[in-house]
Amino acid sequence: MISRSFSLLKHIGIEHDACAIYAAIAKEPVTLQQTERLWRVGIDSLRQMDHRAGWIDGRSDGTGLLVDIPRELWQQRLKEHGVSAYSAYDPRFWILQLVIPISARRESLQTLNQLLPTLNFRRLVSHIDLTDSVQVLDSHALWYEGNLHETENIFAALEALEARFSGLIASFSNSHIVLKVTEGPDALEPLLAEQLGTHFQPRAVIGHNRFSTNTATDLSRVQPFLGLAHNGEIDTIDRLQHEMAAHGIKPIPQGSDSQNLDRLLSALVLRDKLGHAEAVRVAISPSPAVIEQLSPSLQALWRQIRAIWGPYAQGPAAIVHRLGNSIVAAVDAMGLRPLWVLETQEYFILSSEPGITSPDSWIKEPRVLGPGQMIAFEWTENGPVNVVEDDTVMARLANKLMGEPPQKWEASHRGHAVHSYPTGVYRANGWTKDDEQLIKTFAEGHREPIGSLGFDGPLAPFSESPVNISDYLQETVAVVTNPALDREREAEHFSLTTLLGARPQWQNIKPVVPQPVLLESPWLNDEDMERLTEYFGSHVSVLNLSMMPYQEELEAVNQLAHEAVAVVETGTSVLILDDRASIGENSVGLDPTLAVGAIDAALIQHGLRRQCSIIVCSGMIRNLHDSAVLLGLGANALNPYLIWDLSADQYEAVKTVMNHGLEKIISTMGIHELQGYGRVFSAIGLPEPIAELLQIKTFAPAPYESWLEHRNQQLAARLSYRNEATRLLPIPRATNHVFKAVKKLANRSMTAREYEDQLRHVETKYPIALRQTLTFDASHSLNEDTPVSLEVGDHSLPFVISSMSFGSQGETAFRAYAEAGKRLNMLSMNGEGGEIPDMIGRYYYWRGHQIASGRFGVNTNLLNGARYAEIKIGQGAKPGEGGHLPGKKVSVKVAHARNAVPGVDLISPSNNHDLYSIEDLKELIDELKEANPELLVSVKVPVVPNIGTIAVGIVKAGADVISLSGFEGGTGAARVHALRHVGLPADIGVPLTHAALTLAGLRDRVEIWADGGLRSAADVVRMILLGANRVGFGTLSMMALGCTICRGCQLDTCHVGITTQIESLEEAQEKGLKRFIPQDFESAVEGLVNVFNGLAEGVRMHLRTLGFTSIQQAVGQMHLLRQTSWQDLVGYETFLNELNDLIQQDELVAEGNQAVGIVAKSDLRRSSMRLRNSRSIGTNVSGQRIRYKDIKTPILNPVERVAGQGFGAFLSQGVHLIAHGGAQDGVGKGASGGLIAVVKAPNAQGRYYGGHVGKSMAYGAQAGIFIVQGGADARAGIRLAGADVVILGDGIPTPKAAANSWESAVIKGFGFEYMTRGRGLILGDPGPWLASGMTGGVIYLLHQPEEGLTRSYLESRLARSAKVAIVPINDHDVRDINELLEPALRVLITTNQHQLVARLRDILAQSLNRFLKIVPASEQMDPSISTE
Repeated sequence: MISRSFSLLKHIGIEHDACAIYAAIAKEPVTLQQTERLWRVGIDSLRQMDHRAGWIDGRSDGTGLLVDIPRELWQQRLKEHGVSAYSAYDPRFWILQLVIPISARRESLQTLNQLLPTLNFRRLVSHIDLTDSVQVLDSHALWYEGNLHETENIFAALEALEARFSGLIASFSNSHIVLKVTEGPDALEPLLAEQLGTHFQPRAVIGHNRFSTNTATDLSRVQPFLGLAHNGEIDTIDRLQHEMAAHGIKPIPQGSDSQNLDRLLSALVLRDKLGHAEAVRVAISPSPAVIEQLSPSLQALWRQIRAIWGPYAQGPAAIVHRLGNSIVAAVDAMGLRPLWVLETQEYFILSSEPGITSPDSWIKEPRVLGPGQMIAFEWTENGPVNVVEDDTVMARLANKLMGEPPQKWEASHRGHAVHSYPTGVYRANGWTKDDEQLIKTFAEGHREPIGSLGFDGPLAPFSESPVNISDYLQETVAVVTNPALDREREAEHFSLTTLLGARPQWQNIKPVVPQPVLLESPWLNDEDMERLTEYFGSHVSVLNLSMMPYQEELEAVNQLAHEAVAVVETGTSVLILDDRASIGENSVGLDPTLAVGAIDAALIQHGLRRQCSIIVCSGMIRNLHDSAVLLGLGANALNPYLIWDLSADQYEAVKTVMNHGLEKIISTMGIHELQGYGRVFSAIGLPEPIAELLQIKTFAPAPYESWLEHRNQQLAARLSYRNEATRLLPIPRATNHVFKAVKKLANRSMTAREYEDQLRHVETKYPIALRQTLTFDASHSLNEDTPVSLEVGDHSLPFVISSMSFGSQGETAFRAYAEAGKRLNMLSMNGEGGEIPDMIGRYYYWRGHQIASGRFGVNTNLLNGARYAEIKIGQGAKPGEGGHLPGKKVSVKVAHARNAVPGVDLISPSNNHDLYSIEDLKELIDELKEANPELLVSVKVPVVPNIGTIAVGIVKAGADVISLSGFEGGTGAARVHALRHVGLPADIGVPLTHAALTLAGLRDRVEIWADGGLRSAADVVRMILLGANRVGFGTLSMMALGCTICRGCQLDTCHVGITTQIESLEEAQEKGLKRFIPQDFESAVEGLVNVFNGLAEGVRMHLRTLGFTSIQQAVGQMHLLRQTSWQDLVGYETFLNELNDLIQQDELVAEGNQAVGIVAKSDLRRSSMRLRNSRSIGTNVSGQRIRYKDIKTPILNPVERVAGQGFGAFLSQGVHLIAHGGAQDGVGKGASGGLIAVVKAPNAQGRYYGGHVGKSMAYGAQAGIFIVQGGADARAGIRLAGADVVILGDGIPTPKAAANSWESAVIKGFGFEYMTRGRGLILGDPGPWLASGMTGGVIYLLHQPEEGLTRSYLESRLARSAKVAIVPINDHDVRDINELLEPALRVLITTNQHQLVARLRDILAQSLNRFLKIVPASEQMDPSISTE
């Protein structure tokens, strides 16, 4: 088999892609007389979007174009090779294109000659289309000798070819070919001209610019793939591949998510006989919120479809796919990728950006596909293009599918029969006191508990108590290339439905008996199981989840898997795994994680997985994490009987909390339907055989034999718990043994050496982290008086006071962090709460401001007030989650810093709504550096398994710093679940990132920062040796101020005055605090200075031991670390050695061309100032006006075209922008003033079209006015913080005139989410899911019942979680409406659109009767559930 090399993937991970996509279809058959060549139009369009490609040192990640087969050219080639008897115009003529190494071409030809005849294909001619120094794109003309109507045989041929050429097939079609290069459009154009000829005129083209998180671009990874151009990422790729395998479709080994999606579409059409548009509709389905608005018959149809094929392709995606004479486009269910539909006289066009064509060529309104929408274009060789909309596709599916949809199962609402299991049973199943308290909080508080200050308990290998397999696993979250979702504010899009029973087939050849049933959520109790057993009858089998103490677990689960296969083969459609038989017997429960993993794999191997469902009934399901692991591994439903036992009469309440919690878990991975959740977790310390069984990645795996011995000891202990009086033990916490030592270091009653000795003692007694198993190689130690430099760039110390916001922190503490940074000449980062105004610019060289999802106070003034900016993608404490600062903590000062209203809850979204992809990150970094050209940009990310490839993408996006936030840390409040179970430690992330960047040749372009539970100088030096340049401290900084680790930071009751807005003893007494010590500024600063000076001395001490005189010399020298403890349970040194060997073997390192140490700041400055292709109009001049304090003279900048992404980003007062035709995503985000108008432009006939804007318009805008003549893509007005937004909706039909509710939507969903201040006005249908998370401001809506804009209709457009009311307006509102529309009227007059002006004046004249307004409910959140 010829394949690519994936030797690095074990550690670094498969790269991720983002991109620009384009397609054009000629409306009528093309002729050679047409002067415009469509393929050249495609190239030019990709050239205009080359900013969406990845570039490094002038080299692109790749460009490709899919075009019709150039039949005339191939006919000539057939003639030249003496095979002209075969016609290139015959449908039996196929082209197979392979990307293969140059050295393997002869072997590939031999393989084809042997393989193709067995597949009914004859190879006629082979031709090398393109080549670089390594690979060739090899085209093979084939003749199909089978029956073209038996398309399943063609699909079988494709799979057989894939088995021999894994991931290397570029195209296999009788209609089109793919031509692509590992460079940009400029390089592709001459090659196409040479290959296709200047006269070639295709009917359709699809183009793609690639942005990869890799630098060694592989031609086989360049899109389009076979028929697909994909912008996005399939977050559910594990589940997608799993279900493909279960469905008999072979996933592409080590193929990308795009390649596997393409393979699925081919299978659904060629093998399963769906139409092309139908296959895309099934593969990329709308969200439950869309489906529930459909007619009952269509809802039933979707239930029927999902019984056959579920929502397995979730995540941000815009796709264009061709199969034969059909091109289909679709957008993901949450609308996270842009895809515009344009129409000219000659073409239908699909594009990531509308500005690739001039408005003067448009003949219809540009249209953006909303969340979950699709459109198809179908044609015949000699006929026109037929446009196929969603409703037609659904009608085709309804005609095709036979049978009945699964019935909804009515779950039990009664509590579990209380068995009062003794404590020994709980402990034998791995329960701790923390697990028990968690469930009690569910039952008593009806919510998930909130904690703070991170998780400082031991990793599973270090636990003194027996652990379950799930304890070794950490959940993964979405990072950079795919955003997390917001379960709280977008709840209607989430679904936990699961199917029980055998799955039907597309052709429904054998009706399923009994019919499968649909559960609303995966939780079952004993009553449910009894009723289900009765319903399925003889089709239910129960397997005992228990084993004898002397058995080896792998042997036991393999035996169980064999039994499962046997019973399913005989007709079982519901398989129940139950461990209750082990209670009271001389056996122990078999870990359900292992059992489900083994059974699921065995059933897939035998082609039986779709014939049955798996229910797990186990006492080892202790929490949401255990549940998510089992469901991700393949369980369909769960009966956590010990949880129900603790819940008593609060069964329904606990179940509701667990539903919410499960939705929260999947949301952090960008998944909104449980059926798509797969193995999105990895392990720490789990031995390879176990990880292989579970098909997951494991870091620092233990040697299996020693782990097995330890595991057997734990199993014996479990058995003993049942025979003796016992109690549940709490998880030990290490930080409780540290804060007193930090206090002594702060008041100088302890020396640096004493502090290090004390913490080493704590590490030895209470080990919690991988790094604590390491010691230093002292073979080259220096004298104690040897000078050691700790300088990093312009700073004296390699420490960073980690980001903490004003609001989560009190004012004195907040100010003390900044002042200490200045005095120590080190960095102090601000959190996402804005900056206290008098501090802006005071700490310029020692300060960094955070750009997070809430964008509180982020504007041009703030960006010019510090040397650093930190884009927070996620943090270790709560990766994939946002924050919620209760109004109780939003004091006047906090509100002023955040540009908010005192006393109003402030919500941070789960993700940055201008960061849906890696190219979006590049755009934001460019915008920030436009606003302040001196700015150094850090990107803060949680640690996930593929952090190495993500880091490469971050550097390619232009970042100067990658800040890795380990899961153990975090000063912010978060769900206890997130603190404990989500993300990986910096101990893993730092060496992975250092190695990936080194191997990519990028290590010298970026700093690596690390934080997460670090406490000592030894921790600092370990991180430096692992590859970090600086080390961050959050909790330690708080301990320097006197924090006593109460872990109630979110309650605003901090008795030492750190995490509270209470400023005096009198105020504390008024609020009922029994004990309160206010912070003193000078004492606080002194404590911080003493602690960091003490750490510095400790770092120098350790560096002398290692033989270094400068900390820069130590960066990445991981070979000097020795694992001296716990070698039998974690293979940490082995893991590090493997990474180090990869680095040393790399030829760039061997040649001395790769910097391993830190880059000096002067070099970093030059790197950050490299030439950028700026598209953020107005940002640079806004920054200049702030820096030069020149805000008096207004600046008017008209743009006579469709403006690109980031139009007017971070606009400042006095800058006025007008775009004619439209604008892309991010218009006016972060603005603090000015005016932006996006208006229609006349086409060649004088008709006005466009005036629409892309996603996230006015995101976080604090002032200014933004006028949009047309409509807006999703999330317009998101986190609006004081600006005015006017959307006129011109050219968009009213609900009465529209064909459906998508067509009438002025905003394509999620308008004005998280709004805290400002005014919005929408003249038309505001679109679905409006005003979720809105806590302030006002939105004016047009009330026009005669056009369908009734009050009830407008109320139906509100988000389910919106805490708002629609009420009549008053005289003050009338003045507001006039004030909002007057600037719009002036703009329209200047563009000669007098007819619209007259209509708006008519509306204004009746405004009191023509408008309603949305206002938020005045309520504050309980501070006990604060997450900031």
